[in-house]
Amino acid sequence: INTGSSTFLDGAMPYDLTSQDYTVNSLLPVLDTIHERFAHRLRIGLFEMLRRELIVTVGSIEKRSYTDLTTSLSVPCSVNVIGMAPLSGPALLILDQELIFMIVDTFFGGTGRLYKSASVRDFTTTENRFIQRLLQLSFGCLEGAWQPFAKVACTHLNAETKPQFITALNPT
Repeated sequence: INTGSSTFLDGAMPYDLTSQDYTVNSLLPVLDTIHERFAHRLRIGLFEMLRRELIVTVGSIEKRSYTDLTTSLSVPCSVNVIGMAPLSGPALLILDQELIFMIVDTFFGGTGRLYKSASVRDFTTTENRFIQRLLQLSFGCLEGAWQPFAKVACTHLNAETKPQFITALNPT
């Protein structure tokens, strides 16, 4: 029962989940746990792939608008639309060009230094092969991270190198 003020008689206050102060971390702590488990598994998987210790850090989970996301990505990048059945809707798994360049460089004995191509170009055949390997590794890590909470099966639906051409998501 609303008493005319912003509180209810039982002490609960209404909360708008679509408001700008909505933070995923405070309402869904399980996502934080899944995120940490994914990062841990990814670090181990990358070590097994590259035979080199890498640092994988866990960033905060945040809500972003479609426009903000697509304008923040560099071109080219590997934007992968994935399904995570039984979860509804598509998910994005984005691998930026610096990560791909570092993985390829490290795999072939380089130092793994940051490298940024001076020209915008598509990924090479070798880089595309590593993107596929990273996707398979990420799928296994995601499925393992979700395991205690839900059995998910990741599938690759679509890929794009130019973020503005992602059509599987509703921009609104």
